Amino acid sequence: MEKAVIDQLMEYCTTNHLLPINDNQSSSKKHHSTETALVKVHNDIRASMDNQEITFFILLDLSAAFDTINQILMMNILGNDFGIVGVVKRWFKSFLDERQQRVIIKQ
Repeated sequence: MEKAVIDQLMEYCTTNHLLPINDNQSSSKKHHSTETALVKVHNDIRASMDNQEITFFILLDLSAAFDTINQILMMNILGNDFGIVGVVKRWFKSFLDERQQRVIIKQ
């Protein structure tokens, strides 16, 4: 279900030019993945080294970043900036409300 939603949302955003143009963004783009992002970073570092430039590489762990998003603000942005309203907006809200994950390991 999530895959169908993201495909439709990305098509809607692309058709209506709602996403910023950023060639470095790999998330949810067709033919882009973590691997393509890593290849780009690796290539950029190698090019800088070849040009004898000083290169800094900083890694951030954003694995829990979604937990820090203000959901009220995000819902307002979906409605005001992206035109997502009505049933679709309520679906997003219900999908995000009190969302929890857990891992169960059988012993």
